Amino acid sequence: MVEIKITNLEQALGKIDAIPEKLTVGLTKATDSLLDLVDENVVQNLGSVRYGNGEINRQNHREIKCVKGMVKGRFWNDSEIGVYREFGTGPVGEENHSDISPDVFPTYTQDRWFIPVNDVDIDLQSVYGIPKIKIQGEEFFMTRGQPARPWMYPAGKKAEEQSEKIITQEVNKALKELE
Repeated sequence: MVEIKITNLEQALGKIDAIPEKLTVGLTKATDSLLDLVDENVVQNLGSVRYGNGEINRQNHREIKCVKGMVKGRFWNDSEIGVYREFGTGPVGEENHSDISPDVFPTYTQDRWFIPVNDVDIDLQSVYGIPKIKIQGEEFFMTRGQPARPWMYPAGKKAEEQSEKIITQEVNKALKELE
């Protein structure tokens, strides 16, 4: 008769049972690192905004949720101006929206926009060439829209290039804690 003796079985089973938790820890840290990268890329992309005041970046948000063994990271921006910048506006945006997400299909208004001059901090005519007109004694900038200037989607795509490396590092680091 052959007798097999297993030593440290309880310890080994404990480590096996801990694997899902360690995977979640590693994936959560990787997700956090990737969201940091997206944030850095967004700030860098918007750093080229010639007349920006940082208002768009002040409305960046992020969250990480762990639900039913799944780690989900989300990065978004609440700025209305940011949406216009990302996708463009009006017929001009519709004609010039390369580099936006292929999963988004904006509908562009075809009407002209009238922006009260008093509602804007800069002279849109001198900065962007948007004509100024008078309607019943009040001055407005009149525009057919602006081209898309994507900043959020490219930031995510750039971070995605490093995702495999970051996920592998963080998961391996978390699993090494079982040794």
